[in-house]
Amino acid sequence: ENFFVDAYAILDAFLAEPELSWVPAALQVHSVDQCSRLEPRLSPVVLTARDGRRAVRCRVDGLNDSVVQRVPSESAHVAKEREMLAFFHAAVIACSINAPRFLIDAGELLLVDNYRMIHGRDAFHSEDRLMWGTCIWTTSAIDTPEDTSTA
Repeated sequence: ENFFVDAYAILDAFLAEPELSWVPAALQVHSVDQCSRLEPRLSPVVLTARDGRRAVRCRVDGLNDSVVQRVPSESAHVAKEREMLAFFHAAVIACSINAPRFLIDAGELLLVDNYRMIHGRDAFHSEDRLMWGTCIWTTSAIDTPEDTSTA
């Protein structure tokens, strides 16, 4: 089953708590290892698009709720960045545990604001289930693919 977590709501909740109000700004400033399967990729958890929209990234292994984003060992602020990620990941995991679950049936289409929503699914095993994904970019996107058209 699939679920969504509103990352903007998590950031807003941090701002409402005086002792945690520093977390959203820190998530925009401090680069962490996004833990790509191919090579380390350092960037902030919260990025800002050309139009000012925030894009929130969170990677959690749903099989065992282990977090795959981490503070790079060469960071000058290891303790503060670990604390920042611990607060953020704990909030995401808590919200994902309580998030409503739903299935996408054959023939259904789901459009998601991938900048705002953290999404995931519970583990399942099925040889007859296929899911297709596509991406749509706007000119204000943070990163767009290169134009490969020959026209």
